[in-house]
Formats: sequence, C-alpha cells, structure tokens
Amino acid sequence: MKRVYLCGHTGSNNRGCEAIIRSTISVLRDSGVDDCQLFSYNAEHDRRRGLDEVVPISSYEYSPKIVRGIYRYLLNDPVKVHKDAYQKIIRKGMPDYLVCVGGDTYCFAHPYGNYAINYTGQKHRIPTVLWGCSIDERILTNDTLKQDIQKYSYILARESLTYEILKQCVKPEQTLLLACDPAFHLESRKTELPAVFGEGDTIGINLSPYFVSRNEGEMILQNVHNLIRYILEETDFGVCFIPHVFSYEKADQDIEVLDCMYEKYMDEPRIGFLRNDLSCTQIKYVISRCRFFIGARTHSMIAAYSTGVPALALSYSIKSLGIAKDIFGTNDGYVLSKAAMEKSDCLKDTFVQNIMRKEQKIRSIYDSVMPAYKQGIIEAAKKIFTKSIEKKA
Repeated sequence: MKRVYLCGHTGSNNRGCEAIIRSTISVLRDSGVDDCQLFSYNAEHDRRRGLDEVVPISSYEYSPKIVRGIYRYLLNDPVKVHKDAYQKIIRKGMPDYLVCVGGDTYCFAHPYGNYAINYTGQKHRIPTVLWGCSIDERILTNDTLKQDIQKYSYILARESLTYEILKQCVKPEQTLLLACDPAFHLESRKTELPAVFGEGDTIGINLSPYFVSRNEGEMILQNVHNLIRYILEETDFGVCFIPHVFSYEKADQDIEVLDCMYEKYMDEPRIGFLRNDLSCTQIKYVISRCRFFIGARTHSMIAAYSTGVPALALSYSIKSLGIAKDIFGTNDGYVLSKAAMEKSDCLKDTFVQNIMRKEQKIRSIYDSVMPAYKQGIIEAAKKIFTKSIEKKA
C-alpha cells in the first residue's frame, strides 16, 4: 500500500493550512493513495480542530532548546535539528513519499525544515514532492533556495506565474506540474451564520496584517472605510468581517486587523463579525453564503472562488495574482495590490466596477472554468504518485 508522509504543516490556527491538509487527503484518496500520516508543528491545535478525524497526526520530536541553540548559533547549522527530527520519523516507518505541504514556504527567509525534507529524501532514496506551491522571482537569485528546489522529485505549482518562474530553474529531469491549490476541493460544512446574514445579501471582507502593513496601512484602511460607507449609503447589502487566521493570543492575526475596523461600526446593524472559532470547512460555508467577497488571505479567496462567489483579491504576493489569472484569463480587475491603493477610493471603484457590476459574467466564468480547473490536481496527483512508485521500485 502507498504510504505518504505530509510534512511541514505549521498547524490549524491558519485555516488555510488546515484547508490544505483536509483537501489534500481528499485529493490523494481520489488518486488512489489511502495511507497518509501528518507531521505537525502544532498537533494539539490540529486535534482541537478535529483534523485527527481525517488523518493520523504526529508531532515532530525535536532536541531540547539548548541543543537547538548550539547547532544554530555556535555551530552555524540551523538545519541539523530538522534533519534529526526527520531521522526519528524515518526510524518509525519508511514512507513511499515525503510531501511538503507548505504552499509559500520558499517566499519567506530560509525554510530549514524543507531543506531537511530533501536531505532525508535523498539519503533514504524517498521521492520528495513540493505540493501546491507559490514561489516568486527571488528563487532565481538566491542560490541556496534554488539548489534546494532542484532537489525535489516533483513540484506541483498551484498557479501559472509560479510555474513559469520554476521552468527557469528546475533541472531538466525533474517533473514540474501545474494544477490548482488542493483547497478548491475542500468541502463546506454548514454552521450558524452571523446575524447580519439574516438582514439580506452580505458582502464578506477579509483583511490580514500582511496586507495592512504599517507603511501603507492608513491608506488601505481608509479605502476599506470608504467602501463600507458606499455599501451602507448606496446599497441594501450588509457587511461581515471574516477572519481566516484565528488567534486571540497573537497580535499579528486577522482578528486584530478586523477588530480595528469593526470597532467603528459596532452599533451598525448591517455590519457583522464572524467571531466563532470555526474550522476551515465552516468558514467556507459562511463565505459561500456571501453575495460578494473581498479577501486578502489566499484561502479565503479560494473558498469564494470554489463556491461561486464573485470576489476581489487583495494581493500582497504572487499567489493571488496567479490564481486569478488562471481562473479569469487575467488578473486585471480581479486583483488589487497594496501598491495600487494610492487614492482613498481605489478599492471602492475597483470592487463596484469589476466585481459588483460584472456579477453574472463572473458567475458564468466559474461555471465554465471550474470543473476542468479542479480536475487538474486529481490528474497531477495520479501522475506524481504512480511515477514515483515506479521510479522507487
């Protein structure tokens, strides 16, 4: 039986990470892979989310903190502790594949855990897979990242912009594939809706600290306020703020950014806030009930796209640009970057002209594009895992 280890999962506080795992398990099963194990940096929280009902979960076993400090700061080898952790994993059972599920890991500093995955795969002749990734042009100029990328047996890019970049640096014998993010296959699970949904059609809004950064934050927030003012004065719609990365303990999560917005509208009955601690499947249901959606978090946008909700992406990286381009044929009008918000009405004008007024066109595009678009990852998974088994044999 095929055995797959899903590696590099940081935990389900980020509902996008939870969505990747849940949907990946579904895609793999549809592709003939039944034996999966998840290795998590936050297994306790994953279990609270019920992720252990979908896949067995194990925690990484790392050396004591003092040992990790010696390796990193005295011996200048920050990868060593990750290699040791993967050695412990391999001793307990040899998988057929090591699958790295960190979609945009290579966009942030040095992914030491990924380096260890490739090291372990090469040492034990286990095919490694970079699954559903987005990578920007920095990969072409950073030799360390570039060399590690070239060690994967298979890479599945989740959008065409990343695919074109990777074509410039992967080895010729390596298999590079293009398919949608697995979360397009995530199921939605019915849950209680915020009260604002009972007042009529609702526009969902998601913001993240990555998008509302300190430098441009004031202008971005002014754009959101101007949009809300337009909705309240010129339409009958309600607005619901929808976090997708939940944590009341950390100040850099969606909940913190959206709270700053909501405190100005707490007495407005047409403004709501999704405060319940929901799973990614439940949040997807809430988003699916929106008439329109605006989202900074990629997986909040995927929830909208995959349930047919006309949506505007607020972009801070290549992934939102690439996904929109692959669905609509262009990202022009479907994605708004931070840099584009030079005036206080940019968000309102873009949303009204390109999303609200083109609602039926967008819904028609979803109907025509989405079936084949979603099927692509099933075919890619079959190709990866079938060929990997043959190669290993």
